[in-house]
Amino acid sequence: MTFQPGSPEEAIYYAVSETFENLVFEEVVIDKITDNEMPHIDSDAWWAGIELFPPPIAGEIALIVPDVLMNKFTEATLGLGSALPSEAENADDLGELLNTLSGRLLAMRVSPDQIYKIGLPRSGRGDIFPANNLEYKLVDCLVGDDHIYLMVPSKFWAL
Repeated sequence: MTFQPGSPEEAIYYAVSETFENLVFEEVVIDKITDNEMPHIDSDAWWAGIELFPPPIAGEIALIVPDVLMNKFTEATLGLGSALPSEAENADDLGELLNTLSGRLLAMRVSPDQIYKIGLPRSGRGDIFPANNLEYKLVDCLVGDDHIYLMVPSKFWAL
């Protein structure tokens, strides 16, 4: 999928690609971006959310990753070899992925002289993600044949 230069979609693509290639050594492809669609979450999926504080934008960015991919990501990050990561290691790793991704997204969309604030990531596991965004866009990404989902406040497109 190609995006218009300077568009919010291009910023998302570069932020997602850089974050996943640098931290977990995986290539990510954006499959589609939709308005207010709930992701298809497995009962064992991992999720993390991070709050954005105004200015320039209020809302929450969220990342949802299937369990099998989260184990693979954490194994790559920590160099675990064949050992499965613990739940605490997966939660920490997903929080770090989202923290890095959120910082990159805002840095690409906010003026360099503007200060932005983000909260600490919160993470969990299960098929019910407590989304705080009323209006968001769902970025459906592929890592191989597996889907990961990024939820971004719709206001991100207005920056």
